[in-house]
Amino acid sequence: MPNHGKEFDQYLTRLAELDLDDMNGSTRGLRGFCGAWKKASKNPVFREAQMAVADEMYYIPSQQIADELGLKTPLARGQMYDSIIQHGGYAPEYDSLPAMISRTRAYFRNRGEAETPKDGLFEQTWLQRFLLVRTDDLCHPANEDTREAWCESVSRVKSYQYAIKKKQMNFTTRLRALNNDGEEVKIRCDGSLMGTQT
Repeated sequence: MPNHGKEFDQYLTRLAELDLDDMNGSTRGLRGFCGAWKKASKNPVFREAQMAVADEMYYIPSQQIADELGLKTPLARGQMYDSIIQHGGYAPEYDSLPAMISRTRAYFRNRGEAETPKDGLFEQTWLQRFLLVRTDDLCHPANEDTREAWCESVSRVKSYQYAIKKKQMNFTTRLRALNNDGEEVKIRCDGSLMGTQT
């Protein structure tokens, strides 16, 4: 990807080194990087590149998964997107979105029920079980390095559970959800940004 603004030129070598060791959390050699990012963020080409990467890595795969499961509601489809960002979309990792979906399907299979909405299961029922599976994974992940931070992020799931309780499965431009402190917030989407489902 071209570096149109040159804001990151001085960091490219160090970033390439860190990319080779994805378990290295060092920030050595990155002094001033946040300022460069802030400057670059004003460049529409940079913002478009970020959106393209997010679409390729997270949005498109999450919506393909939603389609495979037969998920139709904005809330369920949004949950797939939120989950793939935090958990990743690559099986067979225990903490990945596909692995959590497998555990959700197994729950219904073991009860002799349809496994997914595509198979005839009520979508809200499937989503509620998935959220329980995800909550368990957040506080008991296979990757112990993520346990503390992930368990603190369970408010993300509680917000979806709250939206279900408030009958928001098919929200359009307004959503009642919970913030990180468990307080209700009203989210309003800009209608011009609403796309069509994949």
